[in-house]
Amino acid sequence: MKKKSEIPFKFSNDGFILLDIVFLFYNNYNEIKSEKFTFVFDTGCNSTVINTKFAARLNFEINKKTPKSKIRTASKVETTYKYISPLVEMPEIAYKIENFEVQFFDVLVDEEEYAGYLGLDFFKGRKFCVDLDSQIISLE
Repeated sequence: MKKKSEIPFKFSNDGFILLDIVFLFYNNYNEIKSEKFTFVFDTGCNSTVINTKFAARLNFEINKKTPKSKIRTASKVETTYKYISPLVEMPEIAYKIENFEVQFFDVLVDEEEYAGYLGLDFFKGRKFCVDLDSQIISLE
């Protein structure tokens, strides 16, 4: 039986579920750095999407060799750019994912506060339950 973890979350003023995720990335000197981002957890979103404004903070540059992907929004299919983070984690509960793929796309969240949408892919292969009253995500 897998160990059960409890992830506390907060609500934004607009009622969004907010989670903090740490991304590891390589800087210009090929050193590994980390930065914490606040995401809107969206159970209707299959893939994690980061606003392009945050791409620079992950030292991500878009050029002709950048892999592309397609995502379906509520209104159409969009072309995005793929980024593989060497590691993403929630250190508080020792939850880690290696080689986590995210999409860069201008999403409709408050760009000054939130990095993007954390999709279901973040908890892939794990069972989870969102308790809105207790503001806890139970993960096993």
